[in-house]
Amino acid sequence: MAIPSPPEEPRIAAWDRRVDWWLTGLAVVFLGAYAWQVLDTSITPLGRTVLEVVLTGTWVIFGLDYLVRIALARRKWRYVRTHLLDLLILALPMFRQLRALRVITVISVLNRQLRGDFRGRVAVYVSSSVVLVGFVASLAVL
Repeated sequence: MAIPSPPEEPRIAAWDRRVDWWLTGLAVVFLGAYAWQVLDTSITPLGRTVLEVVLTGTWVIFGLDYLVRIALARRKWRYVRTHLLDLLILALPMFRQLRALRVITVISVLNRQLRGDFRGRVAVYVSSSVVLVGFVASLAVL
């Protein structure tokens, strides 16, 4: 759920270009594992353990990404202040499912590829974001 880095942070922008698609894919994996864990009530104990490993592993990778971004930032405290949601998601387990909202990155990339008027692109972006947020919120309620 990284916010585009300001121009004064070129190292973070370069890092984003290298890992953004990978982290977005990881967010999709996280969302799938989280949805499976919530929706399938007949999971075996082994299956539940595997899902927990996947969820924890993705959390660790996102934590490492956050630490790398802090290390790359020229103004570290400013970076932490401007990315408080990322810190909350990492620090508080109840917010972990929000990390799946990183999939919105895919929607924005697809939105850039669309040829059409501005209103059409905005409509696709907004409707896709609403569906994704609604899905994640529904899982959180369950």
